[in-house]
Amino acid sequence: LFPSANFTYQLAEKTNFRAAYNRTIARYSFKEASFIEYFDPLNGRTFLGALSPIEDPENPGQLLWDGNIESTLIDNYDLRWEKFGNRAEVLSFSVFYKNFSNPIEVVQIPSAQNNFQPQNVGDATVYGAEVEFRKSLNFISSNLNDLFISGNGTYSVSEITMTEAEFRSRVAAARANETVSRTRELQGQAPYIINTGL
Repeated sequence: LFPSANFTYQLAEKTNFRAAYNRTIARYSFKEASFIEYFDPLNGRTFLGALSPIEDPENPGQLLWDGNIESTLIDNYDLRWEKFGNRAEVLSFSVFYKNFSNPIEVVQIPSAQNNFQPQNVGDATVYGAEVEFRKSLNFISSNLNDLFISGNGTYSVSEITMTEAEFRSRVAAARANETVSRTRELQGQAPYIINTGL
């Protein structure tokens, strides 16, 4: 089930406050959900499909990863204030919070430091704020009435608590005097996103 709920309250004729919740899913790819193994000669790394179980090198017979990859469920919460101008003009501010169950990330395998595998890595969160605008350039000249400038900017913070297997891999690969935290950012999550258009 992917429930959703939306609430809009009209603060003024062209001003709204919105609240929303919805659940989405991020499914694993065919390559991730496979037994594939390939070597990348450019970086000297080997990729293992998620269906390959990984044994704990410190506890023979016990598994660090059982090969049962699952899709990621994401609960999304949003609050938004928006004000509309003439035609398609808009100015809005919003905050968001996302909770990830079983996010899929590529992790280093403790027993082989150059081997990497997609795995479910516990739970993660992402939260932040966004500002968005769309404005006609007719305030410069009436000849620019049909020309708009638009943009949005997002700031986000992500955090994931590493599994025991990943934490041990990072500790084993740590530099001298490096302290490895139990938490880290989500892979590929940019802290800043800025878009503009004309």
